[in-house]
Amino acid sequence: MGLIGGSDDVKNAILKGLHSNVTQLEKLLKASCGGEGCCDNNLNDLQKSLSDLQQNCKQYDALQTQINSLKKDVAEKSEAPERAPSDSGPEIERLTREIEELKNKIFSQSSTLKDKITIVIDAVKIVIESLDAKKNKVVDAQSQVNELKKKIEGNKNNVERLKKDLDEREEQLKNAKNEFPEKESKSLEYHNASMKSLETLKELCGYAEKVDNNKNNPSATLLNNLCTGLENFLGYHDGNYTGEGIVYSDLDRLCDGVMSFLHGVLSGVKDDDNVTTYDVDKVNNISTLPEKLAITEVSNALRAWSGELEERTYKLKTALSDLQTSNFKYITDSLNKLNSVYGDSLRNVPALLQTCFNEAKNLHDVFKLAKTYYMDLDPTLKDKLKDSFDYINLQVKEFAAAAQNTELKALLVFSEERAKLLEKTVNDKVKYRTNQLGSDINDAFERQIGKPIDDVNEKLTAVHADLGKWIVAAEKFIQMIHNQVDDIINEVMSSAANPCGISTAAGKLKEDAVKLYTEMQEAHGYIAERVQSALGVVDAALKTAVMSDLKQLRDKIKQTVGEHISRLGLSITSNLKDLTDTIAHQQNKSGTLYDIQNALQGYASSFENKLKDAIETMVTSMVNEKGGAVDTYVGKYVIDKGNSSLLNGKENDIKAAILHYLPDIIKQLVEESAGKAGLSSTAEFSQIGSSLQDFAKRFGKQIKSELSGKTKLEEIAEQIAGMVATSGSTKNDYLQTALEIIIFGVSTAAKGLSEEIKNFLEASKISNLAQAIESVKTLGEKLENAVTRAVVPSTGAFKERLKAQAEGLIGTEYGNGSGDFKNGNGFTPTYDTAKLQVTQPLDLIQNNGSGLKKIKTVMADEKGSGMKIESSTLQELHSIVTQSLEQLCKRIEKLAGKDSGYSGVKQKLQRLSNIIKDKLYGEEKHSLTGIQTRLNKILTGSGDNTLQTIVQNAGEFYDKIIKTEAARAIKEIQQCVSDEVAKVTGDIQKEAKTDYHFRINKMFTDMETRVHFAITSIKRTIHEDSHGGVKGLLKTMKHHIDPLKEITPGATHPANFQSLSAKSLAYLKHIHTYVSADLPKHLPNSQYPSQLSTIHSALTTLLSHLSAKKHFDHKVPGMLAELKTSVQALHTTNFANPAYPVLDAFPKSLVRFVEQLERGYVNRYEGHPSIDFEKLLTKKTITNTNENGEKHLII
Repeated sequence: MGLIGGSDDVKNAILKGLHSNVTQLEKLLKASCGGEGCCDNNLNDLQKSLSDLQQNCKQYDALQTQINSLKKDVAEKSEAPERAPSDSGPEIERLTREIEELKNKIFSQSSTLKDKITIVIDAVKIVIESLDAKKNKVVDAQSQVNELKKKIEGNKNNVERLKKDLDEREEQLKNAKNEFPEKESKSLEYHNASMKSLETLKELCGYAEKVDNNKNNPSATLLNNLCTGLENFLGYHDGNYTGEGIVYSDLDRLCDGVMSFLHGVLSGVKDDDNVTTYDVDKVNNISTLPEKLAITEVSNALRAWSGELEERTYKLKTALSDLQTSNFKYITDSLNKLNSVYGDSLRNVPALLQTCFNEAKNLHDVFKLAKTYYMDLDPTLKDKLKDSFDYINLQVKEFAAAAQNTELKALLVFSEERAKLLEKTVNDKVKYRTNQLGSDINDAFERQIGKPIDDVNEKLTAVHADLGKWIVAAEKFIQMIHNQVDDIINEVMSSAANPCGISTAAGKLKEDAVKLYTEMQEAHGYIAERVQSALGVVDAALKTAVMSDLKQLRDKIKQTVGEHISRLGLSITSNLKDLTDTIAHQQNKSGTLYDIQNALQGYASSFENKLKDAIETMVTSMVNEKGGAVDTYVGKYVIDKGNSSLLNGKENDIKAAILHYLPDIIKQLVEESAGKAGLSSTAEFSQIGSSLQDFAKRFGKQIKSELSGKTKLEEIAEQIAGMVATSGSTKNDYLQTALEIIIFGVSTAAKGLSEEIKNFLEASKISNLAQAIESVKTLGEKLENAVTRAVVPSTGAFKERLKAQAEGLIGTEYGNGSGDFKNGNGFTPTYDTAKLQVTQPLDLIQNNGSGLKKIKTVMADEKGSGMKIESSTLQELHSIVTQSLEQLCKRIEKLAGKDSGYSGVKQKLQRLSNIIKDKLYGEEKHSLTGIQTRLNKILTGSGDNTLQTIVQNAGEFYDKIIKTEAARAIKEIQQCVSDEVAKVTGDIQKEAKTDYHFRINKMFTDMETRVHFAITSIKRTIHEDSHGGVKGLLKTMKHHIDPLKEITPGATHPANFQSLSAKSLAYLKHIHTYVSADLPKHLPNSQYPSQLSTIHSALTTLLSHLSAKKHFDHKVPGMLAELKTSVQALHTTNFANPAYPVLDAFPKSLVRFVEQLERGYVNRYEGHPSIDFEKLLTKKTITNTNENGEKHLII
């Protein structure tokens, strides 16, 4: 970068910068802060000042134009001798004085304008922070949604839980977007632009203020400061435009190029059937992607399209696989089971045939399902699969129809008719044989049982008449006996024989029982009364006593709390006074403000050593980071072809040695730089901040100065190479790169430290510590007085509120004297007294003569042996009962006929026995014995017509006639049925099994083989289609796009630019590899492969260069031109009707990529010799280099 030397040139450059930035800032502020009440009320004041400055700058430009015009007139007249000399000299001098005055006026406004800008910056910063918080919520929510979608795609488990989480996150994202609408997003963008412009103008005002206040400063210092300001204004840092200034960043430009390429590819294929068929996602889809998009949007759209494609093809392949693995197996098993039956198992043929029918139908149904999946594919793929799919359809349809043929069904129907005919034949034979059996049994029954029963019936009728006569006679004797028994009963109950002793004894027992019952009733009443009394004491006296003691306890607590609160006020006052002493009154005591001040001064004095130690630690960490940049470049250095003599398996040892020496070498460099920078005295407390900040700035510049060229790096690289004993021709580029990375980190850290110290000083104002100490003293006294007034007086509101709160708490916890006892633990003295009122009635119940004691007295004598009744009394009662019973027994014996006589019951029973055993009415046959003899003859006689003979004949009739005839008939029927059924059923089942298996099994085997090859062909075609053409291109883009989204957090702008360049090259290489492999399948023997190689070579050159340089430089335009030429050679104008859509989309996309990168800002002075300001200051004339620098400055 070139700049002219001289204070006037610097002032003119600053003026032009102020003019340009004021114009830009006015527009930006109108866009961002033009709303009513936006940012700050001081905005109008700033805009007025900007307008005044703008008017002065315009006036300055007008005066400069007049001066230039007059100077031109003087020059023209001086070159023409014939013309009169110009008289514009005085006017030029007047205008020059006027423009100088105006220039000084503008510079004098810079300080005031700077302060106003600072106020507005603070207001704009508040708005930006508020909007940034809303934006970050949207970004975080979107990140969580994307992460969950990725988890759902790659995780088959816990899908339901993940989807539930996704719904919640999407709802949060929706709410965050509602809180941050498009209007606020634009507002944030405008405010950020205004902030950058405000900071740039503030910095220019600062330079103008310094120029105005320090007119005697060396010009070289001014130029260096101005260069730094211009770099910040442009956003230029270490050769890279970072986007922090007015120039669009190199990283953003490269991102735009990559996104234009992606959008171009997707735009070129979005209307293709291969895309539209599966591009159905409502949110993430290819067809509606905006022109300005992000990597994440492309990734999500490709992922949604690929997911839909994979799902549809997977369904079709799965259905066809099920056809092969499941349905074919089921059919094979059913046919094998059918063919394996024989003999008795043939009865299972109908069920096995039905299973075969069902499996054939299932096969056809599964294929129909596969057909629905086939119809969901894109037209191109369906055309490729049509022949194979139609062939499978024909095979399956023919087999299903044959396997469910109507002929076999007719055979089953015919078998059913034959079974019905068999049933009718059997029924007829059974009916005939049953009728015959019934007729034969009836004849035999009449002959052997019917007539003999009639004869027995007549004989039994006669016996029945005789039995009736006997009953009449027996009835008389029974009546006589009945009367005799009545006499015995009367004798027992007569007054002459009444057992009075028994009655008397029973009465005595009853009397004692009544007495015992009465005594128990009396005791029960006494006990019930005492129990009720005890319960009353529990409910009233005991409860009242406890609450009484509780009230006394509560009052005592209230009294104690009041006394404690009074003491508490005095304690607070005393402790607060000690606290203020500890904070501010006592010096040299640990923890006081004075101690903090001393510690800060100590820290400042040791700052230099601490800084060196911190940087040493940072360098060691950078060197030891596995996989980091230093580790990577040192590794490349070790395995470089120039170091071949170092290898033989010792690469790791050599690399470790280099990494071991690096920190010490850098440490030495850092110590030298720190020594040259020098730390000023820190004795004056107010100067600590500026001393540390100046030291950090000088330290950073010193390190940068030490390594400004390659010489120092080469020396260090050679030193390291010598330490590890390298030999031969070596290339130290990798080693130098590793050193550059370390030194860049150290320099950046030093610069960052400078800013941190500056921010710390501005935010904390630590220089006012002494004033803070006095403020603490005053604050302590005020706090002490306030607490003393509020607490110490006995009537103070503080004390009364505290007491009232404590008493309220006691009332809540322990009641108010009339409620329940809530929180009491244990018993009170009053409770113990009341308890006696409960236990005393219980003692009375136990011991009183009218209670339990009385019952015990009644129930037991002194010896505890039972009822208290005298033994003599019981003996007397026993004798009376015994005598009475003896007299009663004698009377009964007499009536029964024990003594001699005819009137006793015994004699009467003897007469009854005679009519039973001997004769009645003078004949034996009428006696009961005679009747019995006659019945025996009828029942058990040996004649033909006796009941015994009939029963015997009936038994033999069942065995000889019924059983034999029935068994013979049943056997004949069973044999007939078995023979007929076995014959008919066996023939039918065997015929059905043999015929079906013979025809269907062969047909199934042929169909299975043909369908297998057709399905294999379909799967192969689907795989080739999914990995070729447009589908293959989109899958390649989707598979490799994720690395493009990864930006290392906290990495520098050049590092991110380098990373994106490398990742973009890798991504485009994957696409080139795919297109190169896929192209010959569609356009064989074409010239396109060589053209693709040329394009890829140009791309590789460009992106490798950007990755190495980490920014756009003067070589990039040439590389872009070469890439654009190679791309245009492959443009669709060279093939009007492309048979390969990928080749149609590819060049269009690269053209967009090149167009975006062509807009990148390239420093035209890069590569030119650097300008030495010190030498320029000694020259008095303005050179071309000076003019070029000024032009560059005001761009």
